[in-house]
Amino acid sequence: MSEAGTSAQDIIERYAIDHTKRFGEGGYGATFAALDRKTNEKCVVKVIDTRKMKVALIKKECQFLEYVRGHQNIIDIRDHTLGVGRHSVRLATHVAPLGRRVVKRSAC
Repeated sequence: MSEAGTSAQDIIERYAIDHTKRFGEGGYGATFAALDRKTNEKCVVKVIDTRKMKVALIKKECQFLEYVRGHQNIIDIRDHTLGVGRHSVRLATHVAPLGRRVVKRSAC
């Protein structure tokens, strides 16, 4: 998950979400471009609406992503947390080089 001793509020404040750069949207939430304020790296944040998806299922997804972390074919997950005072879960991931190649290829 996140570094030991990191609170939900710390995780939420760590990532600056650019709500004008939406990559996609589905029935449960949306993905946005973001900046990791701690490392100054670009990343992607997935915001899931807990009114549309059960928290237990979101936790399973996070556990699975933790399990496959580090595999060469999986986009890495940095942090995840339940939003504070909001109906959301935030998943922060690295920007995937493969994703850029897929976007370039599909644009042809």
